[in-house]
Amino acid sequence: MKQAAFQIVLPAIGASSNRGAMGWCNISLIETGDRTILFDTGSNDDRPELLAELARMGVDVKDIDAVFLSHFHYDHCCNIEVFEDADIYVSARELEYVLSGEFKTYGDPYIPYGMIRYYEQRFIPFADGEELFPGLRTLALPGHTPGVSGLILEESRVVLTGDSVKNAYDYTHGIPPYAIYDAEKGLESYTRIPPVADTIVPGHGRPFSVREGRISYVGEQKPVDMMIFPNLEHLDALEERACHRIIL
Repeated sequence: MKQAAFQIVLPAIGASSNRGAMGWCNISLIETGDRTILFDTGSNDDRPELLAELARMGVDVKDIDAVFLSHFHYDHCCNIEVFEDADIYVSARELEYVLSGEFKTYGDPYIPYGMIRYYEQRFIPFADGEELFPGLRTLALPGHTPGVSGLILEESRVVLTGDSVKNAYDYTHGIPPYAIYDAEKGLESYTRIPPVADTIVPGHGRPFSVREGRISYVGEQKPVDMMIFPNLEHLDALEERACHRIIL
C-alpha cells in the first residue's frame, strides 16, 4: 500500500485587521494510492484559485473521494458544495455543536449555519481515534471549537490540525489557539500531538516540525500575492492605481 502523503493546495495566510481575521486557511490534498482526500475547503472567495490550483495539480473535482473538515468555521468549510461526489467527514462533536445550536451560547460568529443545515444529510460523523481509511486516523483537538479535529497520517507521522494549532510560533510558545470554546482545553490538545506526529500542518501557518525546541519549516512556501488599494487623495491623481503589494 502506498504511504499516504499530503500536499498544500492553497497556503494559509496569517493576517487580521480591525474588521476581523482574514480567513485563509491551509487547504491540503492527501493521496493514499487509492483515495484522494481534501482536508478543509476554504471559504467562498478561495473557490476560483482552489479549482485552478487543483487543475494545475492534475486533480479534477470528481477525483476527490472524500473531504475532511477540521471544523465548521466558514473559512474551512464553505466550498463543500463544489465536491458533489465526495463523502464529507466531520467530527460528531462538531456536528452536535452546530446542529444543536450550542454554537450560539458561545457567540460563535463564524458558523455558516444555513449552509450546514442545508447539507446536513451529507455529513459523515466520526469519533476520536477512528481510522477513517487505512493509515489515516482522527484526533480530537478541542479548544478552538468543541469538535475541531485533526487527521493523522500514521506511517509518515504527520498531523493536519485545522485551527487547533494556528501556527508554529503559537504552538512552540504555549499560546493557545484563538478559542471560541475553551483556551485551556486548546493547550491540553497541544499535548496530544507529539506522541503521534513529528510534522504539523497548522490551520493558518506553514507546515513545521519541532526538534530540541527549534522550529523547522517543511516544504516550500507557495507564494501568496496580496494587494491593498488605499483610498487617499494624494494617490488618486496618479495615472496608475496605487496599491500596497505584499508577497508572502
